[in-house]
Amino acid sequence: MREDLVLGVDGGGTGSRAIVADMTGNIHTVQTGPACNYQNSDPRQTQKVLSNLLHRTIENLSVSSVSVVAAVFGLAGLDTSSDARVLEQIVRSALQVNHMDALGVQVENDGVVTLYGAVGSGPGVMILSGTGSIAWGVAPGQQPVRSGGWGHRLGDEGSGYDIGRAALMALMRAYDGRGPETNMRDHLLPVLGFHREEELAEWAYSEQYSVSSVAKLAPIVLSLADRGNPAATFITKRAAEDLANLGMSVVRHMGLQNDLRIAFSGGILENHPLLRRLVADQLSQRLAAQSIRSRMTVEAFPSALGSTACALRSCGADILQVLPRLRSAYARISAEQVPKDVPVDQTL
Repeated sequence: MREDLVLGVDGGGTGSRAIVADMTGNIHTVQTGPACNYQNSDPRQTQKVLSNLLHRTIENLSVSSVSVVAAVFGLAGLDTSSDARVLEQIVRSALQVNHMDALGVQVENDGVVTLYGAVGSGPGVMILSGTGSIAWGVAPGQQPVRSGGWGHRLGDEGSGYDIGRAALMALMRAYDGRGPETNMRDHLLPVLGFHREEELAEWAYSEQYSVSSVAKLAPIVLSLADRGNPAATFITKRAAEDLANLGMSVVRHMGLQNDLRIAFSGGILENHPLLRRLVADQLSQRLAAQSIRSRMTVEAFPSALGSTACALRSCGADILQVLPRLRSAYARISAEQVPKDVPVDQTL
């Protein structure tokens, strides 16, 4: 197998993905798998997910072994040095079992590799909103800094879960007469399999309640905001403010660097231009008020490409030149593999 290839593996809370690409940005295979959050399962499950993912990757390439110049693993749940030691061992074991050789292996938090993929060594900030939310920042010669990412019980403001939960709370306030009426109920309750608000209340405190079930409501809320639904618009604007707060917190931690590069990532920000634009507007105003120059990439950086872009950067690739081809190849392959979003009724 050619040795100018890189391997990027992203293991997140909602799914995992392995990409093999070459130095020009051509993608040779994309393989997907189940969630891979080390904190939500035991190490054996994490190793099983990664081993199966790499096995399918080699199978799809129709080879018995693969050599790559760099392998970068961006894994959710890697938050401490202890996590890093465990996950590095898991990664090396998964590579060995599948006869994959890598000249360099890097294991990082999934947000960190997306940060490096999007803004390089900085100075830069990446704001990520998916099921959860977090902001990362990096400056030359400094370790990455973060704000948020504390999970649905302590944070995740502006995330898919936060947006979905805010919508459900708006339904209950309307039901009680404590808030304005909203027909979001006609769009959200059927997705959860309910007809009445009482069923929603029972489910919310049952074992069937889950963060992912609430987060999957966010695309519907944001689509309604696109069409001017008042309640959905209010929720979207609040989420934008919360995400801008995350970004500004990181800027402060970094010492208010000039010439900042700012990128957006995560499924919620990647797929909803209105929210991206609102966050960008908030950040532009706040940075200008502090006389901080910034370059903002309002087009989202695909979190799925974080590890791959990071691997290419580590090999000296000009990521700004390679990224368009990488994006295009990934979009084409994803269109064939990823199911479409849940359709939303056009009425407000």
